[in-house]
Amino acid sequence: MEWERIRKQPEERFGAGLPNYEEYVSAFSWTQARAQLDGLPGGGLNIAHEAVDRHLRAGRGDKLALRWIGRDDRIRDYSYSALGAATNRFANVLARHGVTKGDRVFSLLGRIPELYFAALGTLKNGSVFSPLFSAFGPEPIKARMSIGNAKVLVTSEAFYRRKIEPWRNELASLEHVFLTDSSAAPPSGTTDLAAATCGEVWPCCHERYAEKSRSMPQVPSARPGLRPPPMSRAFWSMVSSIPPYVLGTSSRYWWMRCPRQ
Repeated sequence: MEWERIRKQPEERFGAGLPNYEEYVSAFSWTQARAQLDGLPGGGLNIAHEAVDRHLRAGRGDKLALRWIGRDDRIRDYSYSALGAATNRFANVLARHGVTKGDRVFSLLGRIPELYFAALGTLKNGSVFSPLFSAFGPEPIKARMSIGNAKVLVTSEAFYRRKIEPWRNELASLEHVFLTDSSAAPPSGTTDLAAATCGEVWPCCHERYAEKSRSMPQVPSARPGLRPPPMSRAFWSMVSSIPPYVLGTSSRYWWMRCPRQ
């Protein structure tokens, strides 16, 4: 499929970056930056709320939030309403499985919509989201999940069989593995994420879960008292030949670098 080329005018390119970095830095104010964020209704910040739910509250639920184009040119579009529902369901799955504030949720996925459902849903649950580079082999993945005390992993069945299953029993902290594309005979100790989320959003859902989904309770878009944990995201070094280190960030915009001990 051929896509129409996007052409931008010079004035549009001008506003995309920082024409004068020094001037911008000298005038920068954290107070002004914070004023551009809505914040949770009860106070505090949560990145998922800023990225999704505030647009729902502002009446932009029918606007396009995410467009995914596959290698075969297949398109999956999600409005803010659909994205909010998908991320709420994932947060609900975590809560039902005993995943709480500060628990580490890892992902080993390509750039598919489910990656963003998991990331934003994890933040809504108050947990820490840690994405892994999908091209890593078993050892770099094992090292990062061990150091990070992974409690949950979201991945595909193919990735799991090749890169996780051979050593999973060595990681005691890993309690739940959710598969985004579970087959009819999934690996032992894994959960079909389509089934867990009742299948209204996940495209690989089985029909037998459709009836259950109609009565499935939803996680509110902003739960009373929900606050981000001290660290909400953990990003790992990309180089697999050196001991990994993690860069942790929080919704309050401070950064913490944690070298391996």
